Amino acid sequence: MPTIINIGSMAATGFGFTKTSLGGANYFLGVFTYPSTETQNGSAYITSDSSGNLYVVLQLENISVGKVYLVVLKLTSSGTIVWQQKFYSNPDQLAANSITVSSSGNIAISGNYIQTSSGTNYSFVLVLNNSGSLQFARYLTPSSGSNNGYDAQFDSSGNIYLLGSYQNSGGYNRIGITKFSSSGTKTWDYYWSDTFSSTNGFNAQSFILDSSNNINVATGYNVNAYSQGGILQVNSSGTETWENVYGSTSSNSKPLQSFGSGVDSSNNVYATNQGGYNNTGGVLSVIKYNSSGTTQWTSAWLNSQAFAQYPQSSNGNGATDSSGNTFVALFYSLTSNHSTFYSGWVKVNSSGSSVFGRYLGVGANNSFNLNKYSISPTGDIYFSFIATPILDSGGNPNPCIAVLPGDGSLTGTYTLSGATFTYGSLSVTSETFTPPNLGSVTSRGTSSQTNTTPTVSSTTGSTSITTVVV
Repeated sequence: MPTIINIGSMAATGFGFTKTSLGGANYFLGVFTYPSTETQNGSAYITSDSSGNLYVVLQLENISVGKVYLVVLKLTSSGTIVWQQKFYSNPDQLAANSITVSSSGNIAISGNYIQTSSGTNYSFVLVLNNSGSLQFARYLTPSSGSNNGYDAQFDSSGNIYLLGSYQNSGGYNRIGITKFSSSGTKTWDYYWSDTFSSTNGFNAQSFILDSSNNINVATGYNVNAYSQGGILQVNSSGTETWENVYGSTSSNSKPLQSFGSGVDSSNNVYATNQGGYNNTGGVLSVIKYNSSGTTQWTSAWLNSQAFAQYPQSSNGNGATDSSGNTFVALFYSLTSNHSTFYSGWVKVNSSGSSVFGRYLGVGANNSFNLNKYSISPTGDIYFSFIATPILDSGGNPNPCIAVLPGDGSLTGTYTLSGATFTYGSLSVTSETFTPPNLGSVTSRGTSSQTNTTPTVSSTTGSTSITTVVV
């Protein structure tokens, strides 16, 4: 059992945040800085609460000892750090994959606990209160192989849902959800089992809860080498309510993979996708379902500027605002040798029409890679990113964040940490969405994962979560 240690605020260790205002209220680009003894090791993730406060998790490494750890921060809506806390696992490693905040202000970070002796991954969730104090941590041990924690969400009662993957005996991914009570007790497991063959793979990296606490998962399937995606809904008791999937089969070549998920105030559900046009994955698409799982519309757009593109998953508040506007975010290559990457997003209204596209980049022969993103209820977009001109002492890109207006305003040129960023219009053209509707393609099973529930203690030991404030 790991010891997860909180060593308190990093304010005295040279940790900082520098931002560049975009000229509007509370919109900015920002970069996190830290001592030369540290370097970036892994992605950063960001979300917001209903008051506009920001919550960020970073993954850093102490260069001299090779210890990877997590830094969790709360910032005001204007980008001032309120607190920061540092967590690591002794003697193993932690890697974050998402961050979310509950209506009461608690924070959940999901990711992987990596056992250094065996190289095995275990999915975990850390829960903090709004002051940054560790409330509890849980990790799941599968009966065989590794598992990974991809996303976590709170429901209206404070229960926590962890989305992850684990491997079957053949080494193929299966996707599961685990529900924990607000105090960290495991309530149930749900997992996907395919109806085709034991060699098919499943993938899902984001989900969103609606106002009835139904769990809406953006899915991705690799079925006999053909890709499929859509939404699977599970209720708060762990029972599947519906699934609606599109994509390719042995009789067509029209791939689709779902990455982001969103829900509006009427509990309509949205899936953001790669693919959905003829036999190419080089487009972006959105599928809208009503609360019963019936498709309302499908829309697809071609990003003509991209040589290759990589859609990103949502976390936190999801991909949709309360009015049903949905954002599809990605980073993409402008050149065949992948020497230049930009990031961008398309905003789609509740009727399926593209409103506009935007991009953010740092020029030729530089990379700008967007990580998971989150849309506020009022429609602003939050995401973390790395840009190759902004490097730390270890030669790795410093983690950065962007808070941008959902109406597409404030385009222009901005300077952050000596790098010049261009924020402008992304040209996209409407295409016909062609993959066939495949309906439901999975079946439910009983998980064999074991929940480990260590207790919070002030005594360091191999069976406790230890809090040490320095």
